[in-house]
Amino acid sequence: SSSSSSSLVDVQCVGDRAKVCQACMPPICQPLATVKSATVDDCCGICSSKIGCTSWQVKDSDQSQCYLFNGTTQPIKGNLCTFGSTVSTKDVHTLQVMESLPLHPTPASLFGCHVDVGYDNQMYSISSQMLFAESFENHKMPVATTNYSYGADKQRQQGWKGNYKFVNTTYWTATTPNTMTFTTDAPFNGLRSLRLQSGQSVSNRGFHSGGLHVVAPAIYDGFVIIRVPSSNSNKELGNLVVGLREFSEDDNRSSTLFASESISLDGIKANSWVKISFSLTTGNGVQPSQTPFPVTTCAPFPFNTPPLNCQPGLEDRPGHVCLQCSGEFFIESQSSQKIDVDMPFLELRTNLTTAGLHVKEEAITFLDSMHVDGIRFGGTFVETDVSYQSPSQFGYNWENLHAPFQERWPILQNGAGIDPSIWGEQLRSSAFGPLDLLNLTNYKGWFGSIALNHQQTPNSLAFLVDYMFASSGPSADQRTADGFPHMFQPSNLFYELGNEIVNPNYAKQVAAMEARAKAYGLGGKFKYAWPWQNFSPSNINSTSMFGKQVVFDFHSHDQVVFGELSEAASQLKSLGSSAEFAVWETNTKSHHDMLRALWEATDDNVNMLHANEMRLVSRTASFCLEMSGHDPFWSVGRGDQGLIFYTQNQTWGQPPFHARKMLGDAQLKTIVATSFASSNSNDSLPFLSVVASIGRKYASDADLALRIVNTSPSNYTIQLNTTIHYSRATVSCLTSPNGLLNATNPFSNPMYISPSDLYFPIWQPSNTTIVVPKFSLVTALLFKS
Repeated sequence: SSSSSSSLVDVQCVGDRAKVCQACMPPICQPLATVKSATVDDCCGICSSKIGCTSWQVKDSDQSQCYLFNGTTQPIKGNLCTFGSTVSTKDVHTLQVMESLPLHPTPASLFGCHVDVGYDNQMYSISSQMLFAESFENHKMPVATTNYSYGADKQRQQGWKGNYKFVNTTYWTATTPNTMTFTTDAPFNGLRSLRLQSGQSVSNRGFHSGGLHVVAPAIYDGFVIIRVPSSNSNKELGNLVVGLREFSEDDNRSSTLFASESISLDGIKANSWVKISFSLTTGNGVQPSQTPFPVTTCAPFPFNTPPLNCQPGLEDRPGHVCLQCSGEFFIESQSSQKIDVDMPFLELRTNLTTAGLHVKEEAITFLDSMHVDGIRFGGTFVETDVSYQSPSQFGYNWENLHAPFQERWPILQNGAGIDPSIWGEQLRSSAFGPLDLLNLTNYKGWFGSIALNHQQTPNSLAFLVDYMFASSGPSADQRTADGFPHMFQPSNLFYELGNEIVNPNYAKQVAAMEARAKAYGLGGKFKYAWPWQNFSPSNINSTSMFGKQVVFDFHSHDQVVFGELSEAASQLKSLGSSAEFAVWETNTKSHHDMLRALWEATDDNVNMLHANEMRLVSRTASFCLEMSGHDPFWSVGRGDQGLIFYTQNQTWGQPPFHARKMLGDAQLKTIVATSFASSNSNDSLPFLSVVASIGRKYASDADLALRIVNTSPSNYTIQLNTTIHYSRATVSCLTSPNGLLNATNPFSNPMYISPSDLYFPIWQPSNTTIVVPKFSLVTALLFKS
C-alpha cells in the first residue's frame, strides 16, 4: 500500500508484504525484518528501474532512468571500488556466511541469452556468413530517411517513432559493365539469379555494405552456385575468379588483392546448377599458424548515410559507432560467355567451422566467457514473418529452414507486428535457422530453445521429432544430407510453440510430438513452452497430463520477476499442476548500461535464491549480441540491449556482460545461508543483495563464492565472517566512474567499465574489510588452500 506521509516509519515486511519487497530487493525486507521506510512501496523502490530503494525516485533525465534524487539537477556522484582495513567499526556491517546451512543446489539453465533474428544484425552476430543479400533479390530493403535532425534522447522525449523509406537494392556492385543483369528463368534460389556478363566483376561488402574485415594469415572458405546457360553449351567457357580485395571508390586506382582462386568452367554441364567450393588463403600463401593481423582498414562512417545507413540517433550513445572497413568479396568472369550465379557463401575458417558449425568463433568465445549455458532462438519474427516463396503462408516454418543454407529461401519480414514505420517489410536471410542453433547448443552442451510458429500442424511437429532423432531411414538420411549427420541431443531441449501469442493448438501439438518421441524411447524428455498469454486455469487443467513438460514463457520488462512468478506458482499448486516457468526475454529500457548490469545481477541473485519457489527452470537475457550502430528499436525503448557489442573488426562486452561473467565466476554447486548484522544498532540493514555458494564444480574453483549487489546510493563496508577458515581470496568489483548508471563501454574504450580485482594472498577476515560502493557488484572467491 502507499501513503502520503513523508516521515519514516517502521514497516514490518511479513506475509504478502515480504513477497512484494523480496521481488525488488530480497535481502532488504526479509520476513520479520524492520526497515526504515515511508511505505512498503518505498521499501521496494517503485521506480522505472524496479530495483531501487527508499532514496530513489524517477528523475527526468536523458535516459529516462532511475537516479538517486537529492533535489539537484544531477545524480549524486560516487567513488570507484575500494578495499581496506582502516574503516571505523561503527560503519562496519557484518556478513555471516553459514557454510553448514545449505539451502538448495544452485539452479541450472538460468544463464542463457536470447537471439532474435528479427533484428537482422543478430543473425550475423552468430552466423559465420560474411556476405549480405546473397540471393540477389530485388525486394524492398530499409534505408533510414534524412529529414530529421534530433538526437537520440530528444527523439524519445518527443515521441519520435522512427521513419523509413524503402529502396530496391541488392547490396552488390558491378564493374565493366557497371549494370547488373538478372534472370528469372529457373533461378536456383528465390525469384531471380545474377547473370554475370562476359568480363564482368561483382562485389559484396557484407552487412549493409559496411565492408569486410580481412585478416592474414587466414583461410576463408566458401562456395558459389553457378549455371552455364544452355545457349553456351559446347563452347569453351574459361574461368570464374573469386577473391578478397580492398575496394576503392576511385576507379582509376587499382585495389590490393588479398587472395583469389580461379575456377575452371570447362566441363560443366549446360543448364544445370552446380555448387563450386573454394578456399582463399591470405598472407602470401602462408598457412595460418600464427595470430592473424588485419590487412584491411576500418574508419568511422557518418550515421544515417548510404550505403551503411547506420541508425540515426545512435551516434548520441557512447556504445555505438558506425564503421566502414575496406574489404570486399568479388566474383569475376574470365569467360566469353554469360554465367548465372546464385547464393555465394564466405566464412573465416576456425575450429568451429571445421567442425561443421557455421558460427563465429569470436562470438562463441565471448558467450563462453560469460558462462552462457543456453540460447533461446525466437522473437516476434516467429509469428509475423511470411514466406517469400508463398506469401500467403507463414515464413518461419522449420520445414523450410533445415535444408542446406544455399537451398533456403530468404524470409519476408512483414513489419514484425509492432510498428511498420520502425521495423518495416524487408527481406531477411535464412543463413542461420533453428536447427543451426540446436546444432550449436548440442556441440557446446548448452540448453537450446527454439520458438516454432504456432500454426505448425501437429503432423509437421511430429515430423520434426523424426527428423531430429531418427537413427536410420528417410528422416535420418535427410538430416545427414542437410548437414546434420548426428542425432540431436534430447536433454536440455525446449520446443516453444508460439511467441507472445495465444496458441489454442498447443495441447494437440504436444500430444503429437510426445507420441512420436515415445517411439524413440524419448517420452517425457522434452519440455514444451507455451507463451504467457496462455496462462489460465482452463489451459493449465487441460494440459495437466504433460506434467513438468509444460513450461509457460514469461517475458519481463524492467522487472525482477519473483513476485509475479511466485504468485503464478502458487496458482499452479492450487490447481494441482506441476507445470513450470521460463523467462526467455528480459526486455529493458535501461539498454546496455551500468543500470542494466545491476538489474541483471539483482535478478540473478533473486533467481539463485528463489528459483524453486518460482518454478523457474530457464532464463535468457536479451540479447546475446548486438551490432554497434545498427539497432532500429532504441527509439521506442526496445532493443539496444546487447550484452556484447560487435563491429566488423571488434567484439567487446558491455557492463551487463561483465556482470554476468562475474556472477558466473562466483557460482558454485550449493547455495548456503547468510545473514547481516550492524555494529550500530541504529543502522538499518544494508540495502544489499547477497548470495553465497559452496562446492567446487572444477578443481580450480574457489571453495566459497560470494556475490554482493549494491543498488543503493550508499557505500557499505563489509566484515565477512565464515564458519570455515580460508587462506586466500580474490575480490572483484564492477561499478562505473562517479557511479553513473547510464555509463556504457564505447568502441574506443571497450574496458571502460570492467571489473577491478584485488588479490589477498593471505586472507585475514578479522583485519580485512570490503567496501561495497554504491551502485556496484562485488564478488569474492575464497580458497581453503
